[in-house]
Amino acid sequence: MSNDTALGRPGSGRIVPWFSRVAIGLSIATSAATVAGRFGQFAWPLELMSHFAVQLLAFQVIGLALLLICRRQRIAALFLPFALVNALVVAPYAFVPTWRAEAAPGPTRLVVLSANIHYERHKDQLLRKEIERVDPDVILLIEPSEEWISDKSPLRARYRHVIFHRDGAGTGIMIASRIPWERAKTLNLSSTYSPSIYATFCPAPERGPAGCVDMLGIHPISPIGARRSHMRDAELQAVAKFVNDHHSDRFVVLGDFNTTPWSVKFSELLQNSGLSETPVGRGLTATWMSKNPLLGLPIDHILVGRDVQVAHQEVGEEIGSEHYPISAVIAF
Repeated sequence: MSNDTALGRPGSGRIVPWFSRVAIGLSIATSAATVAGRFGQFAWPLELMSHFAVQLLAFQVIGLALLLICRRQRIAALFLPFALVNALVVAPYAFVPTWRAEAAPGPTRLVVLSANIHYERHKDQLLRKEIERVDPDVILLIEPSEEWISDKSPLRARYRHVIFHRDGAGTGIMIASRIPWERAKTLNLSSTYSPSIYATFCPAPERGPAGCVDMLGIHPISPIGARRSHMRDAELQAVAKFVNDHHSDRFVVLGDFNTTPWSVKFSELLQNSGLSETPVGRGLTATWMSKNPLLGLPIDHILVGRDVQVAHQEVGEEIGSEHYPISAVIAF
């Protein structure tokens, strides 16, 4: 027996059949997870699968490539449709042309930034550096520590208009703005304990109500388990109702949604609220657990109404939190 035969050549020996079995197993698992994710409205574990569309697609490409290398074209053809499902789901974020970032009209522009700073896990210097880099007009901080809420906050020098909801569980929320608001209040949109902040900004008061924009900062609970998943879903439904009740097409909803764009619950939110998310400049970049390609998910969002355009959007730099900040230039 020659060394070539012992080690395995393409189509024979031990290595190729082993790779073939691995590829088939990988393709079966990822295809099953893909199907499960498309039925997320029926059970929370199924909906949880839908969030990993990017990761599933990556493993599906690997599995298909191995099958082709092992000359298992027919088996690869069986699994290809499942990969195409995920490809179609993520395509709007992966292939949005950058030139669209210059297409947003509107005489009034505001820069908004949203960051879940994860209570005590963020790094103050990194967060300050990111705020200086983006230079936002309005900042939403989720799970802020006492340092950022207090009167001695490093934000107060430039962002004099501050409203917050504080508690001892690290689930607070705050908005800091360098332009005055017409009105602002904290509220609970549903029976779940997920505080939100609603504010109306009129950066061009001489234009009257036409120059105003409504903003809602939210932080639904993470959907780990049946009960928490139900609470998250109830909060998202309440957000849609709140937007509709205000009969405004000039609306911005931002924050940590604890759901990805690939989830049926996110699609329901967009459909029921009339809001949309523009992936210009954002791509497939994860905002949570970004350093871990197996777990990283885009769960922080900036949604806008029909009369608001996104001129630019980006995922920011590391701030020490598990989340990366997200910012956008909005025009209306």
